[in-house]
Amino acid sequence: MDTDLHQVTISMVNEPASELNPGAFTTVKVRVSCDSACNLTGQIVKIVDQDGELLKETKLIIPNGAAFGTDPVVLKAPTTPGKYIWSVIYPEQAKDGILHQQAEFTFSLNVRPEHPTNIVVWDADSPVVADSKFKVKVGVKCSAGCALADKIIKIINQQQEIAGTELLGKDPLPETESLYWTEVELQAPKQEGYYTWSVKFPESTRDAQHLESTSTFSFTVVNRPECILSLEVKDKETGKAVNNASVILHPYRAKTDENGEAKLAVTQGKYQLFVTRDDKYELYQKSIEVSSDFKLKVELSVRPPTIEYG
Repeated sequence: MDTDLHQVTISMVNEPASELNPGAFTTVKVRVSCDSACNLTGQIVKIVDQDGELLKETKLIIPNGAAFGTDPVVLKAPTTPGKYIWSVIYPEQAKDGILHQQAEFTFSLNVRPEHPTNIVVWDADSPVVADSKFKVKVGVKCSAGCALADKIIKIINQQQEIAGTELLGKDPLPETESLYWTEVELQAPKQEGYYTWSVKFPESTRDAQHLESTSTFSFTVVNRPECILSLEVKDKETGKAVNNASVILHPYRAKTDENGEAKLAVTQGKYQLFVTRDDKYELYQKSIEVSSDFKLKVELSVRPPTIEYG
């Protein structure tokens, strides 16, 4: 039996952005139509790079008049700057006794020279005693997955002065993809208050390969503690110690240990005390005034079960 030979036409429903960051993800949608309006559902479309290496293979599934389109296809831009020519290929395929000829459509990607970076800040000590040392963890990730070991990060204070510098560590943070990190020791301001400082990466140079990024973190500075508040937290019904309960005496925070005990070093003054453990107990709240060391016993009530109505 003779096989009919049909031609197809490829087009892009949406193309990549005119410029992409190195290693960034972009989405394209491809549409293919037959000159004879054939049903192309299930036919294969391939996307290959400039060397002919297969990047993605997908199927035509979405009818649009006489054409058939793909679902959105996610592609990752190269990590090396430059212009790239990639191709959408419809390989020669037969269906229902009809052979559709191979067709090709090319499109370009322009990859910017500098790599974007992202900064993550966590575990910033707070509150911090005025004019004392405190620590914060900082991580930096490159969009292209570059190794950032030994690169410099800078901490900028509220006066836009450099409060500290540190080198990123040799290895990425475990269970992350290329998040290089370090712990920075800093000197707290001498005045109590709420502060927001910033982290900057990288150090500006003429041949920098990475775009500068900035992140902020906040912390509270308090005067030197004058009193120790000791808490003993128990279950009101059973009398058993409640561990891992959150104790808040703003801006001071603590967690109870396995004996249901917690200690807070605070300045003299009036406070609202909050104690709770969200998974089981109701919030305990009490107004207190601290003028010297003292102990306080707290009893937490079990939260009533939630009634669900069908």
